[in-house]
Amino acid sequence: MRVLLDEQLDWQLRRSFGEGFEVETVSWRGWKGKKNGELLALMEEAGWLSGAATTAPVLVANFPEVGPATAFGLAARLRASGIGAEVFPDAIQLGKQLGYGSAHGHKVAVIVGPDERDRKVFNLRDLVTRKEVRAIPFDDLEKAVAGALGAAAGEGS
Repeated sequence: MRVLLDEQLDWQLRRSFGEGFEVETVSWRGWKGKKNGELLALMEEAGWLSGAATTAPVLVANFPEVGPATAFGLAARLRASGIGAEVFPDAIQLGKQLGYGSAHGHKVAVIVGPDERDRKVFNLRDLVTRKEVRAIPFDDLEKAVAGALGAAAGEGS
């Protein structure tokens, strides 16, 4: 198992892990000062996350100019309706977020940019086929996502 120790932790903590652990520090990797989303993207690029999968079928993108409240609010609505959703932890480049989602087993991504937020709509991208439905009203979130997940499950069978 691979473990990445944050820069606030003493590097000597590496010695506390037993056999079977590959432990590195953020500083040793040259990633000091990077935030969570950036760290995830760097870990992905370095091959640390290959083979890791999520149980949440939906990734809610954390769009840089929108702010996290919108993404977390939409994810909370999905979870309340029984649909697993993960919000990308930092507002980094959208392409990196979608790449993370594809690599980790998310089926669809909910995307809200500044224009969509102002119009109270979202875009829904299938992370397997890369097809995207645009300008879906916020009020239709749960129905649209459930439909997309049902369609994605049908394609996989």
